[in-house]
Amino acid sequence: MSKYYLMSIDHAKTFFQGALGAMSFGIYHQYVSNHVMKCNDEKNELRHQNDMQQLEDKLERKHRKEMDELEQKFQLQFQQLQQSRRWF
Repeated sequence: MSKYYLMSIDHAKTFFQGALGAMSFGIYHQYVSNHVMKCNDEKNELRHQNDMQQLEDKLERKHRKEMDELEQKFQLQFQQLQQSRRWF
């Protein structure tokens, strides 16, 4: 009884080396894709934080400007009131 092999040892080695290479490439590709997505998420989070900080700064400047205008208006009214009391 003779043994019948589906493929020779050399063909099997080549086949398994190719399969191992393909799996290695797939694992590497998945790693790179995950790393790129992680970096992109971090970039988007930093951009969002920057946008929120700019918005907060803008609102702070607007509030400060309004408060300064109200303070100037109050000071002017107060001075007018003091001057009007001097005449009485």
